[in-house]
This record gives sequence, C-alpha cells and structure tokens, in this order.
Amino acid sequence: MDFDDVVDALTYGTGTLKPSDDFDRSSFLDFLQRQRALDRGTPDDIRRAVDMAHELQVKRWEARDPWDKLDIDWDEMHPNARDILDDPQDWSFSDDFSPHGNDTGADIFADWTVYQNLTPEEAACEIGWGPEFDLKSDLCWKDWVEINLALPFAHIKKTGTCPPDLAAKARTVLRHDLEKVATQSWEHVEEYTKRLSRYCDKLDRFI
Repeated sequence: MDFDDVVDALTYGTGTLKPSDDFDRSSFLDFLQRQRALDRGTPDDIRRAVDMAHELQVKRWEARDPWDKLDIDWDEMHPNARDILDDPQDWSFSDDFSPHGNDTGADIFADWTVYQNLTPEEAACEIGWGPEFDLKSDLCWKDWVEINLALPFAHIKKTGTCPPDLAAKARTVLRHDLEKVATQSWEHVEEYTKRLSRYCDKLDRFI
C-alpha cells in the first residue's frame, strides 16, 4: 500500500462521520492532499529517513536521566524509599539482577497485597512450590534467591523499612548465593556479585 492508497482509504473512511462527531473532515482532507503533493523520494529515501528518525529517538532516550526512564508512580511508594534505594537499577522491572526485574520478583511486587505478610517459605508456596522443595536443585535455588530478594525490597519500596527477621534471613540467603557464584565463571558474574553485595549492605541497616 502506497501513500495514495492511504489517502483514498481515509477519504472514504471519514465519509461516514456525522456532524456530532466533532471532526473537521474538510480540513483533514485538505491536509492529506497537501501531503500527497509532496515529493517523498524513492522507497530507499523513505527507509533512510525512517532509520535516521529511529536513531535520533534512541539517542534521545539514552540521553534521558535514568530516573526519568522508570515507569513508576512514586505516589505509590514510600517517600523515603528512593533515598534508601538510590540507584535507578534498584527500581528496574526489566533488569534481571534488580529485586523486581526477574519474573519471580516482578510477580511478587505486582501482587504485593498477596505477598506483603508472607514469609519466604509461604511466598514460595504461593508461587506454586510444593511444601517440600529441594534447594539443592539449581532451578529451585535460583527462585529461592529471587524470593528472598523480592520480599524485603518490596517492603522497603512500599513502607520505607523492612522487618528485621526478614532482612536477616534474606541477607543470609544472598550471602550464601555470593559464595556459590564465587566458584562459577560466567559472563555477568562480576556485575551480579557487585549488585548482590550492595543489596546485602542495604539490608544491614534493618537488622
């Protein structure tokens, strides 16, 4: 479909509008005809223009303040939470290493009214684990770490604090995970270790 086809389709489609629709069809069609008269170049010219527009959009996005990139309603968060969790990464819902960026953490935070009074063990059962889960399993251990990361940091975001027993238990799990990854070699182990150590430090203040 070329631009002329689009103009013809819109011209026909807007013919069904009623006066009560409060739409200036005449001005709109004049605008389309002016656009039709423009020299739009070859398809390659149009593709290059689209690519340039996309590159400009990406550069503008990358230049934005990291806090402005977060789609967060701060009125739903405790006013002190941002001072405690003072790195935009802590609030990311797409960063796997953030408390609520992985699937487990995101689910817990999204349904916080369900999880806010649960222990990590109860949260695991709510997620779908059986009453007897095997933490020797790599998959179970990964989920267990994510649960123990998500719960205390959701408390911090929502209430500005964290129950001491929960913070202590979570810190123990995170430190154990740090010991496990210290013997591993994978692409992001350095960044993961740095982030998890930082989250342990954050929990220290509530113990």
